[in-house]
Amino acid sequence: MYVMRLFVAIELTKQIKKQLAEVCQEIEFIKASWVNPDNIHLTLKFLGEVDEGLLPKIKSSLNKALKDTTTLTLTITDFGAFPSPKKARVFWVGTQKSEELKSIANKIGDALVPLGFEKEKRSFKAHLTIARLRAIKDITTQLKKLKPINQEILVKEVVLFKSKLSPKGAVYDKLLVVPLKNIL
Repeated sequence: MYVMRLFVAIELTKQIKKQLAEVCQEIEFIKASWVNPDNIHLTLKFLGEVDEGLLPKIKSSLNKALKDTTTLTLTITDFGAFPSPKKARVFWVGTQKSEELKSIANKIGDALVPLGFEKEKRSFKAHLTIARLRAIKDITTQLKKLKPINQEILVKEVVLFKSKLSPKGAVYDKLLVVPLKNIL
């Protein structure tokens, strides 16, 4: 039995990744593990460790769930932290609230429940993880200094990724690309 670490996400354009990398160079957090700009993505569903025998069913479920889903535009906005700026562990950039994006995340979650994946208990919070802080830190002051990005991105596809963890960071491989219907 071969196990893979999987997640479903929206991949960003090279232009957006470059812009995020530039913004991150201006930010100073002590003891933070910065995400490689090439790996920044918007996770829709983290599947975790999955037996490779389940992969065909996952692909089929994702294709069915998203077959009538149309492209959408998202706006990357301001910065934040989980669980809160005063007790930050994860530094992120968010998106404008999008019912379409929330609907896509719910479709994916619902489609994978019959395969044994748990439905997400928390409400979907669209974000791009930028850094993981090695210790809890109050970053309220740093966040106030950051200007919102306000950059639109056109979401044309959803991707199933395999993630391999290595000492140099995660390496992502695309296992499935589900194109969204273009309504323009």
